[in-house]
Amino acid sequence: MILILIRHGKAEGEGDATLSLLGIEQAKAAAKKLSTIPITKAYSSNYARALGTYEEYKIHNPQVSLTIYPDLKEIYRFIVGGPVKEGTRPNRVEEDTARAEKAFNEILKNDKDEVIAIFSHGNMIRYFLSKALKVDPKCMWEGVTLNCGSISVIQIKNGKMNVKLINGIDHLPHRDIKGFYSKHEDTTYLP
Repeated sequence: MILILIRHGKAEGEGDATLSLLGIEQAKAAAKKLSTIPITKAYSSNYARALGTYEEYKIHNPQVSLTIYPDLKEIYRFIVGGPVKEGTRPNRVEEDTARAEKAFNEILKNDKDEVIAIFSHGNMIRYFLSKALKVDPKCMWEGVTLNCGSISVIQIKNGKMNVKLINGIDHLPHRDIKGFYSKHEDTTYLP
């Protein structure tokens, strides 16, 4: 099984916002990158920005069936190590963690030999990656950058999970990801 995790393109605003013009460009770029991969099934959050990103993919591969899965909607950032947001309802951490866990386990249980595209949100993708890496989700906020329109990949083979790609952005125009490069320009990747 291969899970291809696609973060939605940039949204117009907060809540269940649609894609911005930039977000549509990012979704189109991700769709083009995914167009030659033999994806057998797709899941999407029910939020407009995730569905809009899937719709761009569907143009290239209309034969891939979509399951709209509300459990894939965004989770509270505190679960993956983000700051507490004032006014958050008391049970949100427990509810969102249970929902994320359910989504992860359901997809793994039901789709054993598939190549699955999952159109979702940054914190949900961080949660899935933490499960694959077997690390505390709280280390993911500062440790994992996920650009809008990025692609991450988890391979499950013989019961073992391997993260093959995190925040793949080579398909996005440089102007859209200049923030990534400016944050990392002083980083030396090789000794």
